[in-house]
Formats: sequence, C-alpha cells, structure tokens
Amino acid sequence: MKKKSGLFLMLMALLLIANAVIPAVSFAAGSVSISTYVTYSGGYATVSWTASGTAPSSYLVYAKVDNSSSEQAMIKLGETKRNSIQTSDLAPGTRYTVFVTDPEYNILGSETVMVPYVDTFVDGKLKNTSIKVSLETRKYDLSTQKYKRVNSLSAKEIISGFESNSAYYGVKYQMRMPQLAYERSFFVTLVFESPNGFLEVERATDVTFDRVNNGYQTIWWELTGTAYFYDLYNTVGEIPAGTYTIHMYWDGMWVSDTTFKVGK
Repeated sequence: MKKKSGLFLMLMALLLIANAVIPAVSFAAGSVSISTYVTYSGGYATVSWTASGTAPSSYLVYAKVDNSSSEQAMIKLGETKRNSIQTSDLAPGTRYTVFVTDPEYNILGSETVMVPYVDTFVDGKLKNTSIKVSLETRKYDLSTQKYKRVNSLSAKEIISGFESNSAYYGVKYQMRMPQLAYERSFFVTLVFESPNGFLEVERATDVTFDRVNNGYQTIWWELTGTAYFYDLYNTVGEIPAGTYTIHMYWDGMWVSDTTFKVGK
C-alpha cells in the first residue's frame, strides 16, 4: 500500500470521477488487497480483492489507464457489496491502476492490473473480416438538433463547440454484416485512442442483427466519440491533432481497428 501523502497529492489532482472530485482522502480501519489477475470474457472484465479488518457497507471501485504517456481520466467502475466487480469499462490489453474505497472515499487499497489481450473474433463461419466498418466525420448542431457531415475534424472546432455549447463532433460509425441465416446478437465495445495515447471505452452495448435473405444489413451510430472528446479535453486540456484509432470488439474478441484524423 502506498503512503498517505503520495496518494493524497495524486488523488486530489487526478481523481475526477463521474463529474465529481473525491472530497477526502484517508485510510480506513479496513483494507483490501487487489488481485493483479483480471479476467475478461464476453466484453466484461472482473476485478477482485480480498479484505481484512472492518468491512465497509460497500466498496467503490475506480480505475485509470496506466500504460501511456498521456494523462488519463479516472473512471468509476461501480459500487458493490462483494469482493469483486464486473465492468465493461476496461479495455483489453490495457494496464490500469485500480483503487478501492469505502463510501466515504477512504482508500482501502490500490493496485496495477493488466486486462488480458483477446483473440480475434470468430463465431462459426462468421469472422472479423466479415464485418465491414466505415466512418463519416460529423457534427451535431445543437441549435438545429441535426447531424451534419463535415469534410474533416479540427481540434479548434471541437473545443469551440464544447465551450460555446453550440455543437458536438465525432464520427458516424457504421457496421455492415453479410447475409445471415438467423438473428444474431453481439456485445459491441468501441475503444477510442488518441495520437498521444488517451484511451477510453466510448461505447459498450448489445447490438442485434436481423436475419437477412439477400444482400447486407447495416447498423450504425449517428454520432459517437463526443463523450470521448469531452473527457479528453477536460483531462488533458487539449484535443491533440493527428490520427485517432477506434478499436472494436464483439463479445470480448477483437474485430477491427479503424482510424480517422483530427487537424489543428
């Protein structure tokens, strides 16, 4: 367990969780030892720990990416009365620092863990190469409440949109599925990553593809990436120009990496 002074300085500066700052940092009577072994299955990671001393009424669990040169956002994984938590907010092949606190935000333990790398998607005859992904850079105009295609994204416009509360920017994310003999559902996870390594799960949800006799079926999100850009800007203080990557996983297996560019 780290010393109180080190945790205090780090957490007071970095622990922005669910739009709220942890109000106090101290050690409680109880403590936890977080396992470095994390399981990942079906798009969900499970973090577990053992407890000693007086157990709190519940545990709050937070995590921050720990394998990049970029500053990272602190995310709340949830609250539980058990000695483990299951979450879709952790990305495969990524190292995190996990914190467990009591309901008063007293830190009970912290540990660096690694979410396992995953296999490439395959489900019977369906493979990752069967799914075709396309992107369209877009903005959502808050005054007209309409989506609009833009030729390119720029950091200046994204930041201006946030600060003036006039527009949100991101991409239309489209998945094309080949002919299916029966309805199929998959748990789809999108992980966004910036040129300097700011990484966050943007979307994790069930998606159902209907049975199609002829041709293809296409499913899309009109705009995704807005929450990611918001967290990036509020954490790093800028929107770095360069190439961004969207990592997609189905049922916890890697499907594809798609890129788009953001100018200055």
